[in-house]
This record gives sequence, C-alpha cells and structure tokens, in this order.
Amino acid sequence: MIKKLLKGQKVAMSSDQKAAVAWETELYSGSDLAALCKDAAMGPIRELGAAVASVDASSLRGIEARDFGLSLKRIRPSMDPSELQRYEAWNQQYGEETGVDEETAAAATTAEAVQFDTSSLQRRMSDGAGAPLAKKSWWSWG
Repeated sequence: MIKKLLKGQKVAMSSDQKAAVAWETELYSGSDLAALCKDAAMGPIRELGAAVASVDASSLRGIEARDFGLSLKRIRPSMDPSELQRYEAWNQQYGEETGVDEETAAAATTAEAVQFDTSSLQRRMSDGAGAPLAKKSWWSWG
C-alpha cells in the first residue's frame, strides 16, 4: 500500500529502509498510511522554507527515511494493539472461512500491501535462533 501511495514520487530509500517503514506502520490503517505518506512527502519541501517558491519541483530531493522518521512521530496509528486483538478474536469466532491457511493469507497480504524486500530485515530482527528482537534495538531513525 505504501508503494502505491508513493507512486510517482521521488523516493530515495533502500529496500531495508522501506521494509523498516512497513514494519513500523503495522497498526496503521489505510487512512493512517495515506496521512503518513503525505506528511513524509512534505519533508523535502519543508526544509526549503521560504525558498520553496523559487525552486523547480524536479530539483527537490527524494523522500528519505528521515522524512518517514519525523512523520512517524507526528502521525500515529488510529488503532491500538488491544483493539486489533478484539477484532481478531471476533473474526476467529464469527468470521468467514476462506479456505486459505493463516500463514499463506498473511504472506499474501503482506506481499500485496508492502511489496518491499524484507529478507535481510528479518535476519536482523531475530537473534539468530529465531527469537525476535525489540523493535528499536535493530533500527534507529536517528
């Protein structure tokens, strides 16, 4: 979804940085992601200040990880983890069976929504024995 929201924008981020943004926005709704991407896209413009009126749009720098880092501080998810757990519990009790196992469905959803390469990110997110690390221990927006 982030990739679609940034379509047509100049993005200067590595695959790992894109994956980190995707991971940090796990609880963000579509509307939250749209607001986040708009805010991050304003980063290159904000730093110009008053000079923005005299700068050609094609000469602006691309959206960088630092823009998302600042935007993540301003734009928070509208859903908290406990609310998500309530919806998941309701879905398990009353939801419709799709005939697709949860692992396959989760992988398909992640691949369609994020479309970022996360293999190296996953290696860094575990301690080597498969145990996940705390979010901030492997990535810093700096």
